[in-house]
Amino acid sequence: ALSFSVKFFESKVPKIGETGELETKLINDVNTELRNYIEAMDAIRIKYSILIVMKMASLGNAYLQDSQPWVSIKEKPAYCGSSVNLALSLAHLIANLMEPFMPGFSDKVHHQLNLDHLERIEENWVGYTMKEGHVLNENLPLFVAVSNEQLDGFRSKFGSSDPVEEKKKDKKKDKKKGGKKKG
Repeated sequence: ALSFSVKFFESKVPKIGETGELETKLINDVNTELRNYIEAMDAIRIKYSILIVMKMASLGNAYLQDSQPWVSIKEKPAYCGSSVNLALSLAHLIANLMEPFMPGFSDKVHHQLNLDHLERIEENWVGYTMKEGHVLNENLPLFVAVSNEQLDGFRSKFGSSDPVEEKKKDKKKDKKKGGKKKG
């Protein structure tokens, strides 16, 4: 949504125009997951909390595929603006929810959205939290590719061996024992 805004809306958050069932469904689904996230965080269920945020991201991706802003920009520009605004608003929410787990990622998204971190996550997400005309920063990659050399460095630094080589060693041990490894 950010790169789309940069390309088609002059690096600004588009106006909210037409909305429909897809938008209502997304907001409702995200609110269901947001309640789950808050409960999981209250219970200190960290892995589950992260999975919930990833599910919200999947909901956002599915929404963009269904709303097709690349089509509606030509046919229904008012609807396109609404869908991009909603997707940017969800990106902001996700960046805030991921802050405890991936602060660097959260900082990058906030910088690109040109927004501050939220001080508090509300229990009910209204959906359209981005203001029309808000200027966005440059769209940059959030993650970088890790080379094989870097992987080797991480393995030696953190004590992990090459998983492919470990499987080969396990198979050789199993053959020597005369049986197959169970599991």
